[in-house]
Amino acid sequence: MPGDGIGPEVMKETIKVLRGITAGMPELKLDFLEHPISVGHYKNTGEISPNHFVEECKKADAILLAAIGLPDVCLPDEYRGRT
Repeated sequence: MPGDGIGPEVMKETIKVLRGITAGMPELKLDFLEHPISVGHYKNTGEISPNHFVEECKKADAILLAAIGLPDVCLPDEYRGRT
């Protein structure tokens, strides 16, 4: 989940590092699946995440989440304070 702001930049470099680490280890395979989880996605679509997002995360062995947030976007009150 590349996120917003510097998030996509940081994610791109993180994936490069992970691919570099595993390049010499054929027994270790990493597959990356990107999800549009970001405030920008919310701003453009009105949804926090795609419907299939939670199920896809449950299938994953690990989840990479970059910085999320834009200073000009706030979620409606019903989303604030959820844990």
